[in-house]
Amino acid sequence: MNSMKRAVVVFLMFSLAALSGCGSDDDDNNSTQLGGGPGGLSPVGGNGDNNNNGTDDDKIGGVPRETLLKDLNDQQAVSVCREVMQPYQEQLTPTTSAGQGSCLWRSLSYAAQNFKELNRTPLSLCEEAYAECTSLTLADYELDVDGCLPSSERSSCSATVNDLGLCLLAGNAMKNIDFSMTASSTCASILASEEALDAYLEKLPNRGSFCEPLKQKCPAFFE
Repeated sequence: MNSMKRAVVVFLMFSLAALSGCGSDDDDNNSTQLGGGPGGLSPVGGNGDNNNNGTDDDKIGGVPRETLLKDLNDQQAVSVCREVMQPYQEQLTPTTSAGQGSCLWRSLSYAAQNFKELNRTPLSLCEEAYAECTSLTLADYELDVDGCLPSSERSSCSATVNDLGLCLLAGNAMKNIDFSMTASSTCASILASEEALDAYLEKLPNRGSFCEPLKQKCPAFFE
Protein backbone atom coordinates (compact mmCIF):
# COMPACT_ATOMS: atom_id res chain seq x y z
CA MET A 1 0.00 0.00 0.00
CA ASN A 2 1.52 3.32 -1.00
CA SER A 3 1.77 6.27 1.36
CA MET A 4 -1.25 8.15 0.03
CA LYS A 5 -3.48 5.07 0.19
CA ARG A 6 -2.30 4.41 3.72
CA ALA A 7 -3.04 7.99 4.71
CA VAL A 8 -6.54 7.80 3.19
CA VAL A 9 -7.31 4.47 4.81
CA VAL A 10 -6.08 5.58 8.21
CA PHE A 11 -7.86 8.92 7.99
CA LEU A 12 -11.13 7.07 7.42
CA MET A 13 -10.21 4.62 10.16
CA PHE A 14 -10.08 7.48 12.65
CA SER A 15 -13.27 9.00 11.26
CA LEU A 16 -15.55 5.99 11.59
CA ALA A 17 -18.21 5.74 14.25
CA ALA A 18 -16.76 5.26 17.72
CA LEU A 19 -16.05 1.79 19.01
CA SER A 20 -19.10 0.32 20.68
CA GLY A 21 -17.02 -0.55 23.76
CA CYS A 22 -14.19 -2.71 25.02
CA GLY A 23 -14.30 -6.22 23.67
CA SER A 24 -16.85 -5.50 20.96
CA ASP A 25 -17.15 -8.20 18.29
CA ASP A 26 -18.49 -5.82 15.65
CA ASP A 27 -15.56 -5.75 13.24
CA ASP A 28 -17.47 -3.77 10.63
CA ASN A 29 -17.83 -0.81 12.95
CA ASN A 30 -14.50 -1.16 14.67
CA SER A 31 -12.10 -0.87 11.78
CA THR A 32 -9.12 0.30 13.78
CA GLN A 33 -7.09 -2.88 13.54
CA LEU A 34 -3.37 -2.53 13.99
CA GLY A 35 -0.76 -4.83 12.59
CA GLY A 36 1.93 -4.98 9.98
CA GLY A 37 3.96 -1.99 11.08
CA PRO A 38 6.96 -1.98 13.38
CA GLY A 39 6.26 -4.25 16.32
CA GLY A 40 2.74 -4.98 15.12
CA LEU A 41 1.56 -1.37 15.12
CA SER A 42 0.61 -0.04 11.71
CA PRO A 43 1.41 3.60 11.00
CA VAL A 44 -1.59 5.93 11.07
CA GLY A 45 -2.79 7.68 9.19
CA GLY A 46 -2.76 14.24 9.33
CA ASN A 47 -6.54 24.30 9.81
CA GLY A 48 -8.76 24.99 7.34
CA ASP A 49 -12.34 24.77 6.25
CA ASN A 50 -14.03 22.64 3.62
CA ASN A 51 -13.29 25.17 0.89
CA ASN A 52 -9.72 26.22 1.53
CA ASN A 53 -8.31 22.99 2.92
CA GLY A 54 -5.87 24.81 5.13
CA THR A 55 -4.22 26.93 2.44
CA ASP A 56 -4.65 30.57 1.43
CA ASP A 57 -5.04 30.29 -2.33
CA ASP A 58 -6.60 28.27 -5.12
CA LYS A 59 -3.71 25.86 -5.45
CA ILE A 60 -2.32 22.88 -3.59
CA GLY A 61 1.36 22.27 -4.12
CA GLY A 62 1.28 24.93 -6.80
CA VAL A 63 -1.37 23.04 -8.78
CA PRO A 64 -4.86 24.51 -9.36
CA ARG A 65 -7.46 22.80 -7.21
CA GLU A 66 -9.77 22.02 -10.13
CA THR A 67 -7.09 19.94 -11.87
CA LEU A 68 -8.07 16.29 -12.25
CA LEU A 69 -5.68 13.87 -10.57
CA LYS A 70 -5.50 11.82 -13.77
CA ASP A 71 -4.23 14.91 -15.62
CA LEU A 72 -1.29 15.56 -13.28
CA ASN A 73 2.18 15.12 -14.65
CA ASP A 74 4.76 13.43 -12.44
CA GLN A 75 6.25 16.69 -11.18
CA GLN A 76 2.83 18.08 -10.24
CA ALA A 77 1.93 14.83 -8.47
CA VAL A 78 5.04 15.11 -6.31
CA SER A 79 4.25 18.74 -5.43
CA VAL A 80 0.68 17.87 -4.45
CA CYS A 81 1.82 14.86 -2.44
CA ARG A 82 4.29 16.90 -0.41
CA GLU A 83 1.60 19.34 0.68
CA VAL A 84 -1.33 17.00 1.36
CA MET A 85 0.82 14.55 3.32
CA GLN A 86 2.08 17.13 5.82
CA PRO A 87 -0.75 16.75 8.40
CA TYR A 88 -0.47 12.96 8.11
CA GLN A 89 3.25 13.10 8.85
CA GLU A 90 2.49 15.20 11.92
CA GLN A 91 0.36 12.33 13.24
CA LEU A 92 3.38 10.05 12.91
CA THR A 93 5.63 12.30 14.98
CA PRO A 94 5.06 11.47 18.68
CA THR A 95 6.91 14.58 19.85
CA THR A 96 3.94 16.66 18.64
CA SER A 97 0.66 16.89 20.53
CA ALA A 98 -1.15 15.52 17.48
CA GLY A 99 1.25 12.58 17.40
CA GLN A 100 0.74 11.85 21.09
CA GLY A 101 -3.03 11.99 20.74
CA SER A 102 -2.86 9.81 17.66
CA CYS A 103 -0.77 7.22 19.51
CA LEU A 104 -3.23 7.24 22.39
CA TRP A 105 -6.21 6.69 20.09
CA ARG A 106 -4.50 3.86 18.21
CA SER A 107 -3.45 2.21 21.46
CA LEU A 108 -6.93 2.44 22.94
CA SER A 109 -8.49 1.01 19.80
CA TYR A 110 -5.94 -1.79 19.62
CA ALA A 111 -6.48 -2.71 23.27
CA ALA A 112 -10.27 -2.57 23.03
CA GLN A 113 -10.33 -4.98 20.12
CA ASN A 114 -7.60 -7.43 21.14
CA PHE A 115 -7.49 -7.77 24.92
CA LYS A 116 -9.80 -10.79 25.03
CA GLU A 117 -8.02 -12.70 22.30
CA LEU A 118 -4.62 -11.98 23.85
CA ASN A 119 -5.86 -12.68 27.39
CA ARG A 120 -4.65 -9.30 28.59
CA THR A 121 -6.23 -6.43 30.43
CA PRO A 122 -7.19 -3.47 28.22
CA LEU A 123 -5.03 -1.17 30.35
CA SER A 124 -1.83 -3.22 30.11
CA LEU A 125 -2.27 -3.73 26.38
CA CYS A 126 -2.99 -0.05 25.80
CA GLU A 127 0.03 1.08 27.82
CA GLU A 128 2.32 -1.36 26.03
CA ALA A 129 1.07 -0.22 22.60
CA TYR A 130 1.37 3.45 23.58
CA ALA A 131 4.94 3.02 24.79
CA GLU A 132 5.89 1.37 21.51
CA CYS A 133 4.06 3.93 19.40
CA THR A 134 5.66 6.91 21.08
CA SER A 135 9.12 5.36 20.68
CA LEU A 136 8.86 5.44 16.88
CA THR A 137 10.06 8.27 14.69
CA LEU A 138 8.81 9.45 11.32
CA ALA A 139 11.72 7.62 9.68
CA ASP A 140 10.47 4.31 11.09
CA TYR A 141 7.43 4.49 8.82
CA GLU A 142 9.48 4.74 5.61
CA LEU A 143 6.92 6.93 3.85
CA ASP A 144 7.29 7.50 0.14
CA VAL A 145 5.72 10.95 0.31
CA ASP A 146 6.82 12.01 -3.18
CA GLY A 147 5.33 8.85 -4.65
CA CYS A 148 1.93 9.00 -3.00
CA LEU A 149 0.13 9.43 -6.35
CA PRO A 150 1.68 6.94 -8.79
CA SER A 151 0.54 7.36 -12.40
CA SER A 152 -0.86 3.82 -12.46
CA GLU A 153 -3.35 4.70 -9.73
CA ARG A 154 -4.25 8.27 -10.63
CA SER A 155 -4.74 7.55 -14.35
CA SER A 156 -8.35 6.42 -13.87
CA CYS A 157 -9.25 8.82 -11.07
CA SER A 158 -11.81 11.54 -11.86
CA ALA A 159 -11.31 13.37 -8.55
CA THR A 160 -9.71 16.79 -8.44
CA VAL A 161 -6.71 18.05 -6.53
CA ASN A 162 -9.23 19.81 -4.31
CA ASP A 163 -10.99 16.52 -3.50
CA LEU A 164 -7.67 15.02 -2.43
CA GLY A 165 -6.84 18.11 -0.41
CA LEU A 166 -10.20 18.03 1.30
CA CYS A 167 -9.59 14.46 2.46
CA LEU A 168 -5.91 14.49 3.38
CA LEU A 169 -5.12 18.16 3.98
CA ALA A 170 -8.21 19.70 5.57
CA GLY A 171 -9.52 16.45 7.00
CA ASN A 172 -6.26 15.39 8.62
CA ALA A 173 -5.58 18.92 9.83
CA MET A 174 -8.90 18.79 11.67
CA LYS A 175 -8.07 15.35 13.02
CA ASN A 176 -4.79 16.73 14.33
CA ILE A 177 -6.76 19.31 16.29
CA ASP A 178 -8.89 16.49 17.69
CA PHE A 179 -5.80 14.47 18.60
CA SER A 180 -4.08 17.45 20.20
CA MET A 181 -7.04 17.93 22.54
CA THR A 182 -6.55 14.39 23.90
CA ALA A 183 -2.74 14.42 24.12
CA SER A 184 -2.74 15.01 27.87
CA SER A 185 -4.92 11.96 28.56
CA THR A 186 -3.50 8.52 29.33
CA CYS A 187 -4.56 4.92 28.91
CA ALA A 188 -5.17 4.76 32.66
CA SER A 189 -7.35 7.86 32.81
CA ILE A 190 -9.55 6.70 29.94
CA LEU A 191 -9.65 2.99 30.72
CA ALA A 192 -10.82 3.48 34.29
CA SER A 193 -13.97 1.71 33.14
CA GLU A 194 -15.63 0.50 29.96
CA GLU A 195 -18.14 3.31 30.33
CA ALA A 196 -15.30 5.84 30.49
CA LEU A 197 -13.87 4.49 27.22
CA ASP A 198 -17.28 4.74 25.54
CA ALA A 199 -17.68 8.32 26.74
CA TYR A 200 -14.23 9.25 25.45
CA LEU A 201 -14.80 7.72 22.03
CA GLU A 202 -18.16 9.44 21.67
CA LYS A 203 -16.48 12.83 22.08
CA LEU A 204 -14.26 12.36 19.04
CA PRO A 205 -15.82 14.15 16.05
CA ASN A 206 -16.56 12.20 12.90
CA ARG A 207 -14.43 13.63 10.10
CA GLY A 208 -15.25 10.94 7.54
CA SER A 209 -17.31 13.28 5.34
CA PHE A 210 -14.11 15.05 4.28
CA CYS A 211 -13.19 12.02 2.13
CA GLU A 212 -16.58 11.34 0.51
CA PRO A 213 -15.89 13.18 -2.78
CA LEU A 214 -12.58 11.35 -3.21
CA LYS A 215 -14.17 8.03 -2.29
CA GLN A 216 -16.93 8.42 -4.85
CA LYS A 217 -14.63 9.43 -7.70
CA CYS A 218 -11.60 7.26 -6.93
CA PRO A 219 -12.80 4.09 -5.18
CA ALA A 220 -9.50 2.36 -5.93
CA PHE A 221 -7.82 4.56 -3.32
CA PHE A 222 -9.99 2.88 -0.66
CA GLU A 223 -9.53 -0.74 -1.68
